[in-house]
Amino acid sequence: MAEKLSKHCWSTPKCGISTAERHFRFSKPVNYVFIIVRNPYHRMVSFYNNKIIYAGVSPYELDRQTYEKPVVIPHLNAGNTHMSFRQFIELVGKIEVLLADRHLLPQYAGVESMKFDYVVRCESYAKDVKSVCDVLELDYEKYAKLNVNHFPRTDISDFAADQPALWFHEHGIPRRYDVFYDDALEEIVWNQYQKDFELFGYERRDI
Repeated sequence: MAEKLSKHCWSTPKCGISTAERHFRFSKPVNYVFIIVRNPYHRMVSFYNNKIIYAGVSPYELDRQTYEKPVVIPHLNAGNTHMSFRQFIELVGKIEVLLADRHLLPQYAGVESMKFDYVVRCESYAKDVKSVCDVLELDYEKYAKLNVNHFPRTDISDFAADQPALWFHEHGIPRRYDVFYDDALEEIVWNQYQKDFELFGYERRDI
């Protein structure tokens, strides 16, 4: 569910909201409203990284030496450090996402009838935020460098959906999102978040 962070900015958990909370909480004398969104496939990987692999540790407090700890997923009534991405997505497929924890709520919830002046996508953040900076008279060079993907990534290209969460502690998190998905997992995310794809202009299977 998108949340209003300021006069100008809306965002959703796992869609750069931490960055938005830190840098877009201001008010300018202009009527301009934008929303920061994320590819639903990528958003599910981000949730898995933050709430399962890293057990909810803030990326700003991440200590690689101490994140070996029990994993708790209260949103899904699960706690298992061996949970794979496949097991996680299969659980997501069984819940009513409109009643889920805020990190799993669809991005469109609460704003489906709103008209935004601009949509900033996490996948093209540096390019998209240029329009926001132009209108709100912000320092583009500064805002373009903000990081909306906080967790460290590696160049692993092998299929990773069936690896247990603890495996990523040793091998790192793949930079490529497609290594987390096969057709079955893609279909679950599409079925649960179809309206997000349609409302914010994301294509099915665009992973």
